[in-house]
Amino acid sequence: MDKSGISVWLGTLSPIEKVTVFLGVMHELTIVVRSVFHDYSDDCAARSRLAYKISELNHMLTSAALATIQNKTTYPDEVLVEILSDQSNYPELTPYFPFVLERVAQQFQNRAK
Repeated sequence: MDKSGISVWLGTLSPIEKVTVFLGVMHELTIVVRSVFHDYSDDCAARSRLAYKISELNHMLTSAALATIQNKTTYPDEVLVEILSDQSNYPELTPYFPFVLERVAQQFQNRAK
């Protein structure tokens, strides 16, 4: 599923389903952090910079999840997808990120069956 497909799909979900997806993405991001620490074991500066970026993404998702639960305004779906997909300022993360949203979407859809 591409970015626009994921945005459209998110738009079809109920608020609790969206929160479930956000939590799934946050879970996947913890796996990315582990991979970064493994793959950059000799580069403390890169690990710190990338871990900080992933922490910021988790912060954004936590904010979106809380707002959704509280029925408050949050980022539009397409903005969330774009933020999670565009890691151009962090090229080291590019190998990890195309799969985070896709994996969560697939897992979510498989559970719904």
